[in-house]
Parts: sequence; C-alpha cells; structure tokens
Amino acid sequence: MALAQKTARLSEVEYLRLERAAETRSEYFDGEVFARAGGTRSHSLIQTNLLRELSSRLKATDCVVKTPICE
Repeated sequence: MALAQKTARLSEVEYLRLERAAETRSEYFDGEVFARAGGTRSHSLIQTNLLRELSSRLKATDCVVKTPICE
C-alpha cells in the first residue's frame, strides 16, 4: 500500500522566481504549482467573442458574466 506524499509548498516569491526561469507557464494556488495548458490565438478569439456576446445579451438583466479571471 502506498502512502500519500506531502507536497512541498512554495512561497509566492519562490514561485515567481521559478516561473520567470521556466520554459512553460504554470499556475500557483495556495502554495502549490499546477501545469497550465497552452492557449492558441484562435482559442483566445473564441473566448473573447463569447464573453462579449454574453455580456451584451445580459446587459439589461441583473445577471453578470463571471470568468475565472474575475475571481
């Protein structure tokens, strides 16, 4: 039976130092680092257009569009 390994937590300063030197991008949350999937120009354009359309259609309502970036 395998035992769970404790994950070493990084400080924000340590993460930023490693991120600057890294060839790939990652995300930092609560001391842990996660690989981040790469995006493409097409993906960004689709996301931007979708967000713009949703916001436009919801303008006259009490609803708002929330993205992970806003949180």
